[in-house]
Amino acid sequence: MKRSYLLITIALLLVLLGINILSGGSDSSARKLPGGLPWYGWVGVCALLVVAGASFALADAARARRLLLASKGKKFEAEEFNTQITVEDLELIKQLEPNAPAYAHPVIFPDRCIGCHACVEACPHDVLAIVGGIAKVVARDQCMEDTSCQVECPVNPKACIVVNTTKKIKSRPAPTRDAAFMTNVPGCYIIGDVSGTPLIKNAANEGADVIKHIARELSNGSAPEPKAELDVAIIGIGPAGLSAAIAAQQQNLRYAGIEQDKA
Repeated sequence: MKRSYLLITIALLLVLLGINILSGGSDSSARKLPGGLPWYGWVGVCALLVVAGASFALADAARARRLLLASKGKKFEAEEFNTQITVEDLELIKQLEPNAPAYAHPVIFPDRCIGCHACVEACPHDVLAIVGGIAKVVARDQCMEDTSCQVECPVNPKACIVVNTTKKIKSRPAPTRDAAFMTNVPGCYIIGDVSGTPLIKNAANEGADVIKHIARELSNGSAPEPKAELDVAIIGIGPAGLSAAIAAQQQNLRYAGIEQDKA
C-alpha cells in the first residue's frame, strides 16, 4: 500500500471517530442515522475526500511540470542509449520533427511503415494509432518510455524509433544465421517469421534463396546421406515455406512440407 493511501485511510478514521464522539457516541438516536452519522458528518467526509483528491492531483501535476522544465533545453544523445538509431535516422528525425520536445517519445518514419499494427498493439498507453494505413503518433505527451513499440517493429531499418530515452532498448530476439540463412546447426536453415523479419515479401524471397543455395550445395558434390529419402524438409508452410516448396519443385528437389501435423 502506498503511504498516501494509508494517510487518507487514517484521516478518514479520525474524522469518523471525531464526528461520532461529537454526535453522542453510543447514543441510540445516532444509530438511526445513515451510517451512524448526521448530515454534517457526511458533508465533512465528502469535503475531506475532495480536498485530499485535489491535493494529490495538484502534487502530481507540479511534479510532472518540474520534470518537463528540468528536461527543457537538455536533449539526450539518442545514439548513446538507443543503439539502433543510425546517423541517417537522426538526420531524418530532425527533418520530421524540427521542434521536437526533449522528453522521450516515438517517431514514425512514414516511408518505412507497413501498417502492421505491431507498434500500436505493443504500446500500453495509446500513444500510437493507425491513420491512413500507417502508424501515427496521436498522443505524444502520453509516452511513458515503454519502448516496446520500437522493439516489436518488424521493419528493418525500424519504422518506429523512441528518441530522447534514457533506457537501453534491446533488439528484437532473432536466431543466429549466416548469409545463406543457415544456423549453427549444419543443414538447418531458418527463414520467414521465426527469423525476426516477418514481412511477406522478405519471407518469400528468403524461401526461394535458401532453396537455390541448397540446390547449389547438392550440385557441387555435397550429396545427401545415403539413407535420406528427401533433399529438403520444410517445416511450416507460411509465405516462406510456400515459396521454398515452389522453388524446390522448380529445382527438382525431393521435399516434404509439414504444417500443423499435416504433411
